[in-house]
Amino acid sequence: MNKPKRTNTEAITSFVKDVELLFQFLRNDFFYTIKSKEIIEGNFAEIIYVKNEIAVGISYHIKDERINTWISKIIDGKPADYWDRENTLLLINLILYYEHNFYIQKLDFEHFDYLESLILHANYLEKYGKNILNGMEWLSNNMVNDKLDKLRKSLRTINKS
Repeated sequence: MNKPKRTNTEAITSFVKDVELLFQFLRNDFFYTIKSKEIIEGNFAEIIYVKNEIAVGISYHIKDERINTWISKIIDGKPADYWDRENTLLLINLILYYEHNFYIQKLDFEHFDYLESLILHANYLEKYGKNILNGMEWLSNNMVNDKLDKLRKSLRTINKS
């Protein structure tokens, strides 16, 4: 028997609780605190954790069936804009920095359900984000893309020879 589909409001409420549970390592191991929880008409939710000059955001877009996780610097008292390539690092870029052949769609609902996807986001952030979360290093989207571009160029050179 199929389970009844959740309403958007139920899904968003569940997301907030699930993030607090699955990302509790941010609070317990790295001493981050929740700065904000934003919910927009049952279609979108975003939770921002902060510590010193670093913020971590996790958002859920019901319409797009997408979860986004990112790390950003805090500039003028606010997390840097999601699209700021120097002061923000998307989780997918953090993963690609360490796993160059990572299959990006692995984080999407196309391959996993919502909860499995959220678990992957938490696990990868904890696995690869430690030095950034501790404030020991910084990677930006631009830095990761530069590294990947160099890797691609070197692979093309090797393949030509």
